[in-house]
Amino acid sequence: MSKVVFRVGKLKTWGQVGAAAGHNLRTRPTPSADPAKPPIVIKPITDPLGAIGAVTATIGTQTIRKNAVLAAEVIISASPEYFRPSAPDKAGTWDQKRLDAWREKMEPWIREQFPHAVSVVLHLDEATPHYQIIDVPLDDRGRLNCRGKYGGADTLSRWQDRAADAVASLGIERGIPGSLAKHERVKAFYGAANSPVPALPPVKTKAPAPLPEPTMAERIPFTDAKADRDRLEAEHAAQQAQRNREIGKRNAEAARMHPQ
Repeated sequence: MSKVVFRVGKLKTWGQVGAAAGHNLRTRPTPSADPAKPPIVIKPITDPLGAIGAVTATIGTQTIRKNAVLAAEVIISASPEYFRPSAPDKAGTWDQKRLDAWREKMEPWIREQFPHAVSVVLHLDEATPHYQIIDVPLDDRGRLNCRGKYGGADTLSRWQDRAADAVASLGIERGIPGSLAKHERVKAFYGAANSPVPALPPVKTKAPAPLPEPTMAERIPFTDAKADRDRLEAEHAAQQAQRNREIGKRNAEAARMHPQ
């Protein structure tokens, strides 16, 4: 029986986010990839500042902790026996009908499970077909929370279950729960992703707290209450504008250091 492949890596720096996107879109050298088989982009990065801008926009104005995971790199595949049952050792080949059936199952599942993904790419240029996803792990409250979405052995085990359920009808099954097997990382990708990068300009201004709805008195023109309300709204707008400028400066510097 073929086994499902579901792995998650943490992207903790903007350099890692840029490197992951460069690897996925093949804008960085990938010695293991066949240049004659370009990546199939399922969900493109539409932000003009590339992956870094897209991740930043998805996170929004919330404060990012110093130790936060900015995005997750998710790899989804199946063992070679599924894609080429008659020649599992023949890397870089696949049965087209099996590939199409797998895509029909996986791509709707990916759209449902990763609504905050900024990039989804299908690679056919390496040994075995696989999806690589850059996902911003937001929780139900819209907060950046990688541990809540992927952290812990139990959580990852449930992801393995769901990924296997999505393709069970194709004869692809889940791996052994609790297996201690480890996967060797691709040196070309992770070497770039883990390289040190200069610090980005900080965002020092906190996001202003939402203002309550104005009271009846604050709606009456030419009153002290209305004047106080106008002053409060002006301060609120100024604080948000300053924060937006700091975020823009950080994004521009990140894009300069890691162009897509």
